[in-house]
Amino acid sequence: MLYGLAYVPTADVPTAFVIIRATMPAVGQPLVQYFDSTYVNGPVARSARTRTNHVVHRPPMFHPTMWNVAELFKHDLPTTNNHVETWHRRLQTLIAIDHPSFYACLHKLRQEQRHTEVAIMRSNSGFRRQRQRRSVTENTLRLTTLMSDLRCGRKDLTVFSVELDTPSARVS
Repeated sequence: MLYGLAYVPTADVPTAFVIIRATMPAVGQPLVQYFDSTYVNGPVARSARTRTNHVVHRPPMFHPTMWNVAELFKHDLPTTNNHVETWHRRLQTLIAIDHPSFYACLHKLRQEQRHTEVAIMRSNSGFRRQRQRRSVTENTLRLTTLMSDLRCGRKDLTVFSVELDTPSARVS
């Protein structure tokens, strides 16, 4: 269920986390506590012993705006940095030595620039991209449908997090 928090709108993350905490078995509570103090609400600074049991939190180490990908997914932007890692691996393979000279590195960067320009020209001229795997396409469609249902009110946060947590809903 924690997986689904990344796709819940940022403003709804604390509410969804309360639902997850309530439904998590006892064996998972240490993980939920860690996730709460690091990613959602932040560590407890102090708690007041009043009728309301008010708890004051410090900011989390990684605020939900930093790791939440709901808006990226909504606008069809990459939700991972895999494309950057792929490019970095390609550049490492292209350079092929650990400590290249400045001019050797510059030459390889220019080669990469030409390769990128050719790829852009091919894309602009209508050349078809490599197809995604069928499982990735199906999972993306399912996630898009779930997020649309959440935005339109057809599903609440509880149903959304349960349906998102099913293995067939995971985006690779």
